[in-house]
Amino acid sequence: MNHLRLVLLVIALVLAGLFGWRLGNKPVGSWGNALWQTALPPTGNPASPLTQNEARARMERRFAAAGDYGRYFARLKSAFPAEYARIIDNLAQKYANTDNALAAPAGIDRAFFQAARALRQTHGILAARAEAPVLQRISTVQGNVMQVLAKRDARLCVDFFYGGAEQDFFQVMSENRALATEFASAWLEAIANGRTAAINRPEPEDGDVQLFDDALVARGLSRDEIDALLENKVANPPLPDAQLCQAAITYFEALAGLAEEPRIKLMARIVALAARS
Repeated sequence: MNHLRLVLLVIALVLAGLFGWRLGNKPVGSWGNALWQTALPPTGNPASPLTQNEARARMERRFAAAGDYGRYFARLKSAFPAEYARIIDNLAQKYANTDNALAAPAGIDRAFFQAARALRQTHGILAARAEAPVLQRISTVQGNVMQVLAKRDARLCVDFFYGGAEQDFFQVMSENRALATEFASAWLEAIANGRTAAINRPEPEDGDVQLFDDALVARGLSRDEIDALLENKVANPPLPDAQLCQAAITYFEALAGLAEEPRIKLMARIVALAARS
């Protein structure tokens, strides 16, 4: 059972929009289809009459005008110049004939999360080898994002925990671009640090997972709440969004409260799984 739980811990760190589902409601591939359809395309000839350089420059101007997002891309360009060029070129091709999509409400925010997702898919495994404080930052910022979503709509908070996102999520992020940038940057810095630090950690043991379970119990979560967080089990009747959202926020608090050795082993494993998802 603990092995199953360890595998499923990855859901709490998957970047929004990868799975597109909602616990106890709709299956994979339902309301999240739009996010799958907006995945980055393979490199190819742009459909726009713009040259590739012109399309790239236009995309770069769009992100620079979005304030905090420009800071993320400057760091990405510095740390991973080849990956930066690939991501910007792919986005430029994707939006070559749909410039209005970027100008639409939260359009540039959706594109930003697509860019962050692309980096995680190609280099995310390096984050698991980062130094402890840098690795820990990923879950800390994830918890901060959930706090913001909880204040707007508990449904968005729950969806984000389980790896889902919809237009309302991107709208909230458009109003909190500094936080969105911090979230993407947490992954970026862990990836960059892991490339240098290259720490090989032992796999977590069943006892480490049990410590986490015990920490959730100690913070007052019910067995239904814990099973929903760690095993995707749906209570009967299903837990209200507000209750499950608060339980998910407690998840991050409990993880942060573990002793460093089990906490970092669990984090490294979670991040490694997330990078492969």
